[in-house]
Amino acid sequence: MKTYLTPEDIGNLISHSGCQRNRVLLLILWTTGIRVSELANIKVDDFDPDTNTLIIRHLKSKSKTERFRQVPLRGDVSKELKNFIMGKSSEDFAISHSGSKQRDRRIFPIHPNNINMMIRSVAKYAGLEGKVLMHPESHRKHYISAHKFRDALAVHWLK
Repeated sequence: MKTYLTPEDIGNLISHSGCQRNRVLLLILWTTGIRVSELANIKVDDFDPDTNTLIIRHLKSKSKTERFRQVPLRGDVSKELKNFIMGKSSEDFAISHSGSKQRDRRIFPIHPNNINMMIRSVAKYAGLEGKVLMHPESHRKHYISAHKFRDALAVHWLK
């Protein structure tokens, strides 16, 4: 039994994303395999459109030095992300998802749980709401979430 999303499923989700922000979020999840918490914490300065890369900062670093990794973006995804950032005003970066007034330079100031809720909503709109992915050993049901993009990319790379 298949326990992952196919590239066709992912394409269906992206085409039904509804707005530019959701489309860019889904494209980045699908093409990079980053975690939803990493996606929610990407800052404007972490994106380099000249080299088509993102800096992904480790969120649970126990050392005093900051750890990060550089992730390549496909050219089309980099272009869409650049257009999304250019379309935002400076006020869009002023308030964080927690409501604090401190300057928040995150590209997507949205909580990871809200990203997963958006994905479930898009899945419903795309006709994939009923798609349940069954774990082959535990037989537990897994619904579409941001992590399923990571799983799908890993399977896609192995094929």
